[in-house]
Amino acid sequence: MLRQIKHIFWTVRTYSDLSPDLYIRKQVNQVLCERTNLSLDEWFKCFWKSREISFSVVSFVYIQLEKYSGLQMGRVLPGDRLEQDLQLTLVCWFDWNLYLCDDFFDEFGIDIGDRFDLQTMATVEDLVLYLNGLSCPPS
Repeated sequence: MLRQIKHIFWTVRTYSDLSPDLYIRKQVNQVLCERTNLSLDEWFKCFWKSREISFSVVSFVYIQLEKYSGLQMGRVLPGDRLEQDLQLTLVCWFDWNLYLCDDFFDEFGIDIGDRFDLQTMATVEDLVLYLNGLSCPPS
């Protein structure tokens, strides 16, 4: 019986360690609320179109990061830092980057699982440029 109680305790503790921090998510969203909320089309036109970034990549990042993080992507700027500003490691499930790789494969047919290294990307812009480079390799 004691063993079962310990198992339940560790399961609950592990679950909370691996799940999003809803308090931090709320704090980040409060900071973001001070900004204009752009639709996907507006976000694309404002930040990415002039740089010839693929709409499909921008759409992927906008939709998927919002899904993983619970953050309002329409308020996110390209220069926002993934960790320091958006706190992605804390506001997402622990394995969100694995889901991103799987979803990228589903969307673009490109397996990035073995080369995706979040440590090399500091900002949202870095992430978008990286994914755009993979989906639209130079001719």
